[in-house]
Amino acid sequence: MNIPVATLKKYQKLSAHVRSNGILPIHKYLRFGEGHICKNVGHSFVTMAYDAEAVNDPVILVSEDDLYPLLGSTVSSFISINIVKGKVELNDGRDRFLLQQQDKKTFINPPTADGEPIPLSEEFIKAMAAAANFAIPVKDGPEYYNYVHIGEGAICAGEGFVVYHYPIEEPVKIVLLNYVAEAISVFKIESFLESENYYFFYNSEVTFGYVKPTISWFDIRKLFQQKREHIFTVGSSDLLSFNNLTMKLTQNPIVTLSNGKMEMDDVLLDKHHEREVPGLKVPSPFTYNPTRMNVVLKSIDVEELDFAESAPAYYISSKETKATAIIAKIQKPQ
Repeated sequence: MNIPVATLKKYQKLSAHVRSNGILPIHKYLRFGEGHICKNVGHSFVTMAYDAEAVNDPVILVSEDDLYPLLGSTVSSFISINIVKGKVELNDGRDRFLLQQQDKKTFINPPTADGEPIPLSEEFIKAMAAAANFAIPVKDGPEYYNYVHIGEGAICAGEGFVVYHYPIEEPVKIVLLNYVAEAISVFKIESFLESENYYFFYNSEVTFGYVKPTISWFDIRKLFQQKREHIFTVGSSDLLSFNNLTMKLTQNPIVTLSNGKMEMDDVLLDKHHEREVPGLKVPSPFTYNPTRMNVVLKSIDVEELDFAESAPAYYISSKETKATAIIAKIQKPQ
């Protein structure tokens, strides 16, 4: 079988987040044949069609450790994968590898799901990608911090400092690890289906599958149901540029917004940075972690942000988006 190099590189990118735990050598193998490429590491898999008409192609297992070095150096547009005299042959017309065959029975074919997939909108996928930025692992923190929680009309994620909420219409309930949500959002997912043990995400060429996590859906929505009052509006570019400069100056910054001014103080060193912002008006100084604020700015990509206050935090929103974020207030050192 002749596989286009462009197809192989696309599949390499698609499956990069599907990582083996290193226990079973077969998890490093790709299954070629019957018109599809598949990688299955038990807890997740990716299947992609390389030729819809090649259903009679034989099944051949090829190690990533053998294929990808050739893929990275070839100048050819195709790589041929065949069985020659009992060996697996990789041939790009310049380099030729002969490799020991792996028993096809050792490769576990991925599960399938029955039923009609549920369409997922482009808006859903973008919100899922944004939420992945908020699913930040925290040492000794609750496990649900690491996950994007989708269900009951919302996509949510967050930890103790920042939290994200986006309303959706899709009738799904999904709990995804942050890196999974981020990875699959890049590949134009079109629909979703689940079985008893797996989630399945589809587009016209690819199927992604993931074992359902043991952690259950967590209702983060209730954090966004509290009353709050609009306090001030600030330009996101002003915040971003100040935060970025500040984080280059020190590893331990906190930022305070006050009337007409942004200030940075180092929590460990005697270091101070400030910028005049004549149009900035806040009822009382607001101190925040700039790293966490940049998570908000990256995910709510708008020109101006509206801040509404609730006792322990600020709610951040904009008329330009359905998304809302929470960022915790922190104490400025004296």
